[in-house]
Amino acid sequence: MCGVLDVVERRALRAVAAQFFVNGFIYASFVPRLPEIRDRIGVDLAGIGVLLTVGGLAGFASSVLVGRLVTRFGTRRLLMGAGVALSLSLPVMGFATTPAVFLVGAAALGASDVIVDVAMNVQGSRLSEKRHTPVMNRLHALWSVGTVLGGLLASWLAGQDVPLEAHLLTVGLAFTALVLLLGRLLLANDDPLVEQVDVKAPGSPPTSRRRVAIVFGLLGFAAIMPEMGTSDWVSFRLTDDLGLAAGQAGLGFVAFTTGMVVGRFSGDTAQLRWGRERVSDVSLGLAVVGIITLAVVPAFPAVLAGAALSGLGISVLFPLLYDDAARAGGSNAGALGAMTAGSRVAVLVLPFAVGGLASTSVVGVGGAMAAVSLPAIAIIFVLQRRFR
Repeated sequence: MCGVLDVVERRALRAVAAQFFVNGFIYASFVPRLPEIRDRIGVDLAGIGVLLTVGGLAGFASSVLVGRLVTRFGTRRLLMGAGVALSLSLPVMGFATTPAVFLVGAAALGASDVIVDVAMNVQGSRLSEKRHTPVMNRLHALWSVGTVLGGLLASWLAGQDVPLEAHLLTVGLAFTALVLLLGRLLLANDDPLVEQVDVKAPGSPPTSRRRVAIVFGLLGFAAIMPEMGTSDWVSFRLTDDLGLAAGQAGLGFVAFTTGMVVGRFSGDTAQLRWGRERVSDVSLGLAVVGIITLAVVPAFPAVLAGAALSGLGISVLFPLLYDDAARAGGSNAGALGAMTAGSRVAVLVLPFAVGGLASTSVVGVGGAMAAVSLPAIAIIFVLQRRFR
């Protein structure tokens, strides 16, 4: 079943890998500067949470339609079109001086990001299936590398008082051109390269599509909570809870994504050596320890260490889920759409929940992060034990 990629497939794998990097860089270009954007458009923590939640509605709507879009247009065309929209959403947010304009950019980013996310994971999973050693963790590691470099650049530019407009406009235009170039190298055909892996155990009755969708939807919902609950809000933990400057606060995001990079580059090898179940259980434990550390200990080094440890623990969750969903859903990306829909529901809930809790004087940002992340990790643990 597994073999060696031919020339076209190797070229497509390099293009998919580059797209993962681009996606991470785009995401990290605006997240570390969210405190500045919040101040510029004149809202408080609860306000930015509401705006991100409302903007996420576009992502949820996109996740409901993405399976049909993949079937009709194919992942290659979707990656190019949605990739351009994703890149150009950055300058919209960068030039925003009112909540309404920021909301337009956030909605464009949410809708296009879902499509790019599913399309590049379908292509990556197809290529990974044909290799002896899987590559999904490493593809997601490149996404994390993009977030580290994008976050470092954003943090440095914030410390140098470089205007948001210049920063996000430059990144948006550069990646628009790159996405169009990469699109020509992707797989033109979305048919599986090898036979799909069945989602049922030998001898068991056929697994219904509805049950598969429910399981992946729940896992997608739970998995996004600790990831975005840490990456999107650790900067606010440092500014609002500890009173640090924007340049220092951005390093919390960098620490988290650095942990993600380390975990994802080593994830494929770890799974081959110790198995998926052990790696998953240990990773969830690391995430719990990291989140508690960054949320409870009121010290800059402790927050950075906790963010890095939680990133290491969370790193393998989504690569495994994406690969399983891509195989279960077949060429129409049905299970991927369900998982993405679940994650987008979480995207809607999370900013509102964290922002609302964090705005209270009792809980603070750190307590709010823990309140949404730790129960989600428990859900993942229970679901994985139940459906392994």
